[in-house]
Amino acid sequence: MDFDGKVVKDYQVMGVPTTYFIDRDGIIRDRIFGGMNELVIEAKLEDLLKVAK
Repeated sequence: MDFDGKVVKDYQVMGVPTTYFIDRDGIIRDRIFGGMNELVIEAKLEDLLKVAK
């Protein structure tokens, strides 16, 4: 539980669920608020992998 609000501030959480896409260096590359399905996850990963090349 984030009783002092530190996680909300640090990661800019706007709702639950919130999904983060974090690269190998620990940098947040994107986030999605709300639920997702497999197609959304695959599309997001595909986009991020294109940028990483």
